[in-house]
Amino acid sequence: MRRSEFSSGFDPAWIARMQTVSAVAAWLTAAVTLVVLSGWAFDIEVFKSVLPGRESMKANTATALLLCAVSLWLLQENKAQKATLRRAGQAAAVLAALLCLLTLAEYVFGWQLGIDELLFSDPLTAPESFPGRMTPMTAIVTLLLSAALFFLGSGVRNGTWLAEAAALVALLLSFLALLGYLYGISALYKIGAVSSMALPAAFSAAFLGMGVLAARPRAGLAAILASDTAGSVIVRRLVPAAILIPPLLTWLRMQGERLGYYDVEFGAAMIATTYVLLFTGLILWSGISIHRREQAWRRSQEEVHRLFTLSQDLLCVAGFDGYFKRLNPAWEKLLGYTLEELMAKPYVEFLHPDDRARTLAEARDLAAGQTTYAFENRYRAKDGTYRWLSWKAHSIPGEQLIYGAARDVTEQKQRAAEVHELNDMLKQRVAELDATNKELEAFTYSVSHDLRAPLRHMDGFSRILEEEYGAQLDATAQRYLRRVREGARHMGELVDDLLSLSRVGRQELRRQVTGLNSLVEEVRGELRELAEQRGVRREVEWRIGQLPFADCDPHLMKQVFANLLSNAVKYTRPRPRAVIEIGCRQQEGETVFFVRDNGVGFSMKYADKLFGVFQRLHRPEDFEGTGVGLATVQRIIHKHGGRVWAEAELDRGACFYFTLGPASVGHPESPAPAAVSMQP
Repeated sequence: MRRSEFSSGFDPAWIARMQTVSAVAAWLTAAVTLVVLSGWAFDIEVFKSVLPGRESMKANTATALLLCAVSLWLLQENKAQKATLRRAGQAAAVLAALLCLLTLAEYVFGWQLGIDELLFSDPLTAPESFPGRMTPMTAIVTLLLSAALFFLGSGVRNGTWLAEAAALVALLLSFLALLGYLYGISALYKIGAVSSMALPAAFSAAFLGMGVLAARPRAGLAAILASDTAGSVIVRRLVPAAILIPPLLTWLRMQGERLGYYDVEFGAAMIATTYVLLFTGLILWSGISIHRREQAWRRSQEEVHRLFTLSQDLLCVAGFDGYFKRLNPAWEKLLGYTLEELMAKPYVEFLHPDDRARTLAEARDLAAGQTTYAFENRYRAKDGTYRWLSWKAHSIPGEQLIYGAARDVTEQKQRAAEVHELNDMLKQRVAELDATNKELEAFTYSVSHDLRAPLRHMDGFSRILEEEYGAQLDATAQRYLRRVREGARHMGELVDDLLSLSRVGRQELRRQVTGLNSLVEEVRGELRELAEQRGVRREVEWRIGQLPFADCDPHLMKQVFANLLSNAVKYTRPRPRAVIEIGCRQQEGETVFFVRDNGVGFSMKYADKLFGVFQRLHRPEDFEGTGVGLATVQRIIHKHGGRVWAEAELDRGACFYFTLGPASVGHPESPAPAAVSMQP
């Protein structure tokens, strides 16, 4: 299982816009306060108050609001994840709050702490009005903003709500001050002789308040604006209109009345009509938009319902209380219960007793917000049988619901059990066959050794009889004696071949990278020496192709070539000119080796007997041999992971093919002679 990730329910475009608003608010506040501080530094009055003759923004106020702007910038959502930046943002907010608290303490306790003109002197303010001191209203608003920023970066529970509450109060006070300047009503921004709020300070506080509200678009009131719900659409359209339109229209009405364009009654009627038209239009616009969204939502719900109903998988919605809340018809079809019966009891009662504890543990993990993949348990059907279900599920903790999809895997489980049982049986049979083969090999080895002694006796005593008493025997007896010796020698050859075959079966492969051309040359040289020893002289044309290097047992592969080439030499004996070809070719992605001759061949209807032990397709009187050589070739090739077969035509030659497996053969490294003639 892993932590689940689902749609957040927010509009990404509005998330980005609100983050931009928060960042711009920080920059605008910083710009205003820096302009004011430059006005104090260079004694430019318009920079201090914006409007001539109005209250100027004090240097301490500009400093505190600049600290708040820095704090807001450092506490942006993408920066607050870094602990260092978050702590720096909180530190800036604490410094601004400390400056405000000290200023308020000066008013309350009559102190003179020397902080009012710490940066710049204020010669234009009368001494009784506290030169350079931040006004109480401005100090309170800035203190609220500092607290809001501190809570914004605290990460404590409900910290966002506390930050928004403080920011809303500060925004309301600064908005009232701005309305006072807009309407020319000093009571809205000035309470008493020392409680006025300068226009730059009101603008800066308003920017900061909006910046704090927009800084966390996924939490608090901001989440309502950034959500993708229909209610959020209404809020985004109506709230800005409700904040901006009435003040603007009221200002226009007051200006018209002051200039004498119309009287009070006409102004009231005009503004009422304008309100009705504007807000009716906004409401209709929002209603149409919501209607369209609701229609689209209903269509999507109908599609979901159709898919839910038609799905062959088992779909469900379960509560954290352990009951099914909704099921699709596939449950009835699979288990035989009605949907009402399944939802009337806790779903754990339908589980196999051995699966209940595991399922409840999985449900607890799901309730913690995790996702389940391929979880399997057994549900009881109405007929008493159990069906295996494979689950994928996730939960929505806020709704206390689990959404799951299950698939019936009972048949797969049964097939897997059958395959497992067959594998066990196969392993047992293989073990039995291995034991039998070992017994047969041991028996063959033992019999072959035991036969050697009587054969030696037969051959030895026959030779003594022939040498010492041969002159006393007639021709018939001497012929019988020779037949006995030939039989003993042939039996000895059979025993040697059986021992060789037995050793091949028991011998482990000792693989080495071997050049097959060199093996062929070794075998050809040994055949030439054997022919010279026997006094056989006839011409053989060897056509040896370019063979690759192979990862094989060189001793066994030499035996393969020795058996195949000696057979080729033997069965081309009746030909006046023997032609033997050795080569390879690529066929279906693997290398196929071949040994071809122009000998007597054989009939393909007997090809199935070719590689059997003691199976011979020619009379012993025509061609000598024991019938074990090709069986040995087949066993060696099979040990290398290859296969061997033959093609032939009676009296038109034969061709033997074999492979060594795709991973055992490389590419030819050096060319070999195309044709070589040999005079044995």
